[in-house]
Amino acid sequence: MVEWGIVGKLLKPFLDLINSLINFFKPKDTLPKQTVRIVNDIPHCWWGTGSVNGKLAMQVHYDGHVTNITDKNAHLLAAYIERPKTHGMVITRHPGHDIYGDYVLMSNHTVPFNMLFFVQPPTLKEGKEFKCDIVVIDHLNNKHKLRGVVFRSLAKS
Repeated sequence: MVEWGIVGKLLKPFLDLINSLINFFKPKDTLPKQTVRIVNDIPHCWWGTGSVNGKLAMQVHYDGHVTNITDKNAHLLAAYIERPKTHGMVITRHPGHDIYGDYVLMSNHTVPFNMLFFVQPPTLKEGKEFKCDIVVIDHLNNKHKLRGVVFRSLAKS
């Protein structure tokens, strides 16, 4: 350890100030918080009864469009309904073909996408609208919340 004595004690505040200024103006590696915009295709959001492993469930189907608003490719990785907490799957359309799967969202492009959930046990009787909040998670772990999504029932009330 070097002993700076009186000169060091006088220079330390100045050196600390210089270091603080360097850190303040140094470019930050920040990740974007907003990568996509999502729009519901309301007539094609529905739910119906189904089953998972022989147990009754609500099959909840979401159709929408997603736009990558960044200058880099993006990716939707997961989705869940907040209440009742239900994880589902996300599939996007291939950028060049009319097939769906786990595809990247090209920069500044819009594509159709779907989400599918199986809510167990069912929370509604057939014929009633199902309304919930959905969270979609992208490749940067940003959470995009869709509030008050309405799903029409396939059964007649």
